Amino acid sequence: MGSRYTLSLKDVRIDMSKFGFDSGAPRINSIIYNSYFPILAKQVRLKSIVVEDNATKNSEFIGCYLFTIREINGAKLPSESYIETSCFNNNFGSFHIEIFAIEKDKQRKGIGRNSFRAALREFIHLSKNLAIPIRYVTLYSLPGTVEFYRKVGFSETGHHDTDGNVLMYYDCITEQELSLLESYFPAE
Repeated sequence: MGSRYTLSLKDVRIDMSKFGFDSGAPRINSIIYNSYFPILAKQVRLKSIVVEDNATKNSEFIGCYLFTIREINGAKLPSESYIETSCFNNNFGSFHIEIFAIEKDKQRKGIGRNSFRAALREFIHLSKNLAIPIRYVTLYSLPGTVEFYRKVGFSETGHHDTDGNVLMYYDCITEQELSLLESYFPAE
């Protein structure tokens, strides 16, 4: 974004149907417009993506993302030898991104990629600081957006939903944590 602009992610606690947000995808717009009840019921969190011009102090809403915390079965993830020998079940906590949307006129300008990376940094920070164990960030990608998510660090699981969307994941564990974890289960 450069030093003139600041990107921020803020909790949304208002009825989005009163805004003229348009992602260019009617189905995504509908989900966002109807998100207020699930937000109030604490089923999901909605974050706005706002760009502020540091020179003028003007800010502009450019998008949002909707997420929840889910359990993901380890069988849908790459095999890790220590998982099979764990005394716990084969499930992991994940931040699951339900929707990530940028205003239609702001798309294809790098804004979405920068916004998504900021959201991912926030998820990584939260995974380290929450009192609940969260290891992954997951999402179902439309087939046409898989490459976008690969570029920001996601990997495919090899699983799809009934609509053909691709289950993808980002592992929040650090290399140091992974080495420590693997040291408990030396290779045979």
